[in-house]
Amino acid sequence: MLNNMRRLLAIITIWISAISLNAQSIERSVIGSAGNEQKKTSIILSSTVGEAAVQTLTKTSLTITQGFQQSLASETDTSDGGGGEDTTSIVELNETIIMSLYPNPTHSSVNFMFKSDDKYTLEVFDGNGKLVQAEEYSSVENKEQSVALQNWENGVYHFRFLNSNQETTNFRVVKQ
Repeated sequence: MLNNMRRLLAIITIWISAISLNAQSIERSVIGSAGNEQKKTSIILSSTVGEAAVQTLTKTSLTITQGFQQSLASETDTSDGGGGEDTTSIVELNETIIMSLYPNPTHSSVNFMFKSDDKYTLEVFDGNGKLVQAEEYSSVENKEQSVALQNWENGVYHFRFLNSNQETTNFRVVKQ
C-alpha cells in the first residue's frame, strides 16, 4: 500500500513537472542575406533577399500569405463596387533618412553617419524581434555616432532609425 502511494505520488510529480515545461515555441522569423524596410506616412515597403517566392491569397476578408515575411495589414479598395479586390498603386518613396552604417559585419562596434540635420530614435532588435537597445540621437550636434556591440551575442540585429517626421529606415547588422 505504501509503495503504491509512493508510486502514485511520483507519477503525479512527474506529470505536473512535464506540464510546466516548454520545449519549443513557434515564432516566425527569417534570417536573410539582405533586406530593407522603408516607411512613408501610411506606406511600408519591406523586402527580404533569400526567401523563396511566396504567394498571397485573398478571399473576402481572409488573407493568407505564404512564407516568413508577413504583411501587417492589407488595404482593400471597394470604391469601384467590385467587391473588394486588392489594388496596387505605384507610390514614390521619398527617402529623407539618408545615412551610412559601417562596418557590416562587425566584431565590436558599428558606426553610422547622418547626412541631414534632425533628431533620430534608434531601436535595435535581435533576431527574435526583442528590443535590445533604444537611444535618441541629434545629428545637429554630431553627424557621426557609434554603438558598442562587444557585449552582445553573435547574430543578426535589426537597426531601425526613426526621424522626427516618423519616417524610418532599417539596416540589418551582423555581429560576429
